[in-house]
Amino acid sequence: MRLLEAASFGEGVRTALQPNPNDAAWTTILPRTVLIHSHARLTNSSALSHLMATDYDVIAPLLVRQNKYWSNFWGSASGFAPAVAAQALADADRLGYMRSPDYYEIVERHQTGVWTVPVVFGAVVLSERVHDTLKEAAQDLAEGEAGWFYGMAALAAHLRHAGSLVRVTNEHRFGHMINTDAYDASHLHPDMYLAQDNPAEWEAVYLHEEYNQFRELGDMEDCTDVYRVPALSARFAREMIEECENLGEWSNGQHTDNRLKGGYEPVPTQDIHFEQIGFKDTWQHFLRTYLGPVANHHYMGYHIQGRTTLDFVVRYRPDKQSFLRPHHDASTVTLNVALNQGGVDYQGGGTHFLRQNCTIKDAPPGWGTLSPGRLTHYHEGLKTTAGTRYILVSFIDQV
Repeated sequence: MRLLEAASFGEGVRTALQPNPNDAAWTTILPRTVLIHSHARLTNSSALSHLMATDYDVIAPLLVRQNKYWSNFWGSASGFAPAVAAQALADADRLGYMRSPDYYEIVERHQTGVWTVPVVFGAVVLSERVHDTLKEAAQDLAEGEAGWFYGMAALAAHLRHAGSLVRVTNEHRFGHMINTDAYDASHLHPDMYLAQDNPAEWEAVYLHEEYNQFRELGDMEDCTDVYRVPALSARFAREMIEECENLGEWSNGQHTDNRLKGGYEPVPTQDIHFEQIGFKDTWQHFLRTYLGPVANHHYMGYHIQGRTTLDFVVRYRPDKQSFLRPHHDASTVTLNVALNQGGVDYQGGGTHFLRQNCTIKDAPPGWGTLSPGRLTHYHEGLKTTAGTRYILVSFIDQV
């Protein structure tokens, strides 16, 4: 199952949770029904305990898309004063299309509490008192086709007509909503493209597990101004190779290259550019967000602007292009990331810096090297003698 695979309302998402009589923490909790959509991420391990410990008919945790103001409640929120709540119930249809004047304060948790709202979705806990209403709503929805949001709106309408209030709480940090707006199933691995939309999920899968230790792991004493970077996970490396091979449009390694402005490549490789697989925007976000701190640490005073002239995957084979002659890169700094394992997937290969007289080879998949581009770090790609070597190369901030 893909990370962001959606589940429609009514398709196996209604789960009745019964209290465990042997667990003292559950002895006062009534039976509950929990509706959880696959877009909801409850990262607080106590989220359901907090929600189920309340005596509300309908209660939802506040969930917000990461780095956005898009939340899981719809319409104007009202404080829990009984008179205000009654008015909210009476005016629910009208309030459903109004934004709360304190919406941003609620979403940012500058105000914390419980609010009555017209519609909630994503994750909802319902008491046994509204089970009959839930069944009626499910029966109505089963008779026609409805998306998950419309299903929750219909349920909220049934609850309002039955006199039950719908509430949302931000008294705790419960989790967040994932964003599938940019999910593109035409890619072989769509989740790899969603670093900006769902950073927590993306980092957990695609960022290298040792990324936050780059300060301790980066120095290479025998290779001046070249640094190791625990950049990307082994899964990222594997899926990037698969994306490129799935496209299959490798260049021929000739100087003439219509993909480039001017149509000429002075140091050609057999490669696929990120524009060809639609990865350019995601990659530039990676450079600004994750490589920026690395570059600033190792090259004091330098801040990545995120301008890239070339971002591509190179494929070296003994029967095709097996090496690359000495050259400089058209960049301020260059990132070179291993995508498969030297000595296992291929033999030979590696990068040799001539002036520094040092060679980097057999880096684990996902590990990169960061080096200056122009003038000082003249380098070559050593011959691959067996198998296929894949590397990701990024020319950062052209000079």
